[in-house]
Amino acid sequence: MNDEPDPDAVTDDEAPMLDALGRALGTDAPPPGLAERAESLLGWFDVDDELVALLQEHADEPAGVRGASSAATAVRTEDGSVAIDIEFDHLEITGHVVGGDVVRIELVESGGAPIASSDVDELGGFRIAASQRGPHRLRLVRSGGETILSEWFLLTV
Repeated sequence: MNDEPDPDAVTDDEAPMLDALGRALGTDAPPPGLAERAESLLGWFDVDDELVALLQEHADEPAGVRGASSAATAVRTEDGSVAIDIEFDHLEITGHVVGGDVVRIELVESGGAPIASSDVDELGGFRIAASQRGPHRLRLVRSGGETILSEWFLLTV
């Protein structure tokens, strides 16, 4: 028999606080899709380790030599309010948006004109087929119509 107290057991001091918290939060069900979104965010738990592995994987490739047909990167918005993870596969861009209530993504060429767009799904995913290589940025459209621009990236694959 173990004489150590259960660390997960509610103490007499904690019980009134937890009761008050339960009354304050109410009995409403969580919003639809919340559990799925939370689970998808767990994929970001070890993103730093994955990035290190990705960088090490390509460190041995000689400069100027064509590598694999796909590449992954993270881009930021100019105001830093939204995180975007994108992957290039030839001229197709697949990505995921975290934060910012973004409903639509537009691919913008260096001249500033949108050349392709995609709606953002309920989990933040999107897919855009680009028509040309070169410098691009993403224009993120929020549900209220406000737009945010990403930093520039070079589409080469």
